[in-house]
Amino acid sequence: MVKDSEIFQELPLPALIVSRDGKANATNEEFAVCFSENDDLLPLLDALHNEIEGFYSCALNRRTIEIKFNRMHQGNSLFRVRMSKTHDGDEMKVMLLLTDITERRRHIEEIDRLASLVESSEDAIFSVSHDKKIVSWNRGAERIYGYMPGSVVNTSVMKLVPKGMAKEFEELIAKVSNGLPVMRHETINCHSDGHLFPVSMSLSPLIYHGQ
Repeated sequence: MVKDSEIFQELPLPALIVSRDGKANATNEEFAVCFSENDDLLPLLDALHNEIEGFYSCALNRRTIEIKFNRMHQGNSLFRVRMSKTHDGDEMKVMLLLTDITERRRHIEEIDRLASLVESSEDAIFSVSHDKKIVSWNRGAERIYGYMPGSVVNTSVMKLVPKGMAKEFEELIAKVSNGLPVMRHETINCHSDGHLFPVSMSLSPLIYHGQ
């Protein structure tokens, strides 16, 4: 058995030891918790076969890859696999540490999709912090207000508000900060060149990192 077998068993991630012939010599306790061993082990080894074979032949001692394989009870799952070479006596073997990144990748793809929708919208979509600083600014906002993102992000949103209407807008910000959306509020905004124009504005609270 590979050295430090007790440490191997107590690793917080699913782990397995694979010999050069592609067979699993050992799995740890977390692997048994996270996987249906009999149903998932063979598809996992099949998915990793070429990567393991190539890793044995290369000069690297560590490598990180991503693989997708079909789990018996979970369907297609995406894993980050950390591969490292170890020795059992004179025999070289490979230890694999597995991290399930299926949901993380799904969230990233959803964020990318939503960001693409925002960026391609003809409407002005922008976000504002509690201290009234503009945080994000899409192309629709650039077109409607005349400000480039670099000249408006991290500056006060009040530049969009005509003189004499600051109190109205601050009341809207306060309402949304308390978790209450504002739908289709008719008001007047100010373009970068100074001219005023009517807008229908909707404001929604945005929860980010729990705030």
